[in-house]
Amino acid sequence: MAEAGPILSVKGVSLRFKGLVALDSVSLDVPEGIIFGLVGPNGAGKTCLLNVVSGVLPQSEGEVFFKGREISGVPLHRRVDVGIGRTFQGVELIAELSVLENMLIGRHHLMTTGVITGGLFYGAARKEEIRHREAVEEIIEFFELERYRKSPVGMLPFGIQKLVGVARAICSEPRLLLLDEVASGLNNQEKQDLSRFMLRIKHTRQITMVWVEHDVRMVSELADAVMVLDYGRVVAQGSPDDVLHDPAVQRVFIGRSAGDG
Repeated sequence: MAEAGPILSVKGVSLRFKGLVALDSVSLDVPEGIIFGLVGPNGAGKTCLLNVVSGVLPQSEGEVFFKGREISGVPLHRRVDVGIGRTFQGVELIAELSVLENMLIGRHHLMTTGVITGGLFYGAARKEEIRHREAVEEIIEFFELERYRKSPVGMLPFGIQKLVGVARAICSEPRLLLLDEVASGLNNQEKQDLSRFMLRIKHTRQITMVWVEHDVRMVSELADAVMVLDYGRVVAQGSPDDVLHDPAVQRVFIGRSAGDG
């Protein structure tokens, strides 16, 4: 069951690039233990919001709180340390390395031994690497990737690469996982598999997710709450049924589709 109180709070966040307003006074509260869908047309500001929360970009105004602590000025690598994981729109993996090796990289910030002792694979370094490898193997099993564990990521189907990207983010042991269009480019079967794993992440690993997605039907089936952005502004937020049937939201999608066409 989700705990009371938000794990993530965004208060009046704006983001500007010279004359362009990417986010305009955006506020949201994400309760712990839910899947929070973030939808909207292209250019609505969804990825920009994830970039602000993860520390990739500093906001122009407003504050970001994680588990009640303000993290507005905390650098990206420290946000990983406190428990914020992230995937990106592209497959941000090292193609030449195996699935196992890519996932071990996801645990790098948790490792304490130095370069020399780690390279010697001796004493404390040996014990630590064994522990991290065991953790990665457990996540490989969780995502049913055993058959691919030694395969170079670049040789794998696109859908599997996307799944490895999510698995690597889980390797960092986040309490909040930011998912940026993880279903983009997947076929129907791959989307079904991803949906299954997202629900397992929520219920088995109890990780909160903020999920940017263009497949509105998929969001309506999986998300517990939804926010709609358009031109950097909040159009609506609440339950999927209420938000996605809101006339203002429907006008956004229909109007932008007509304009894009």
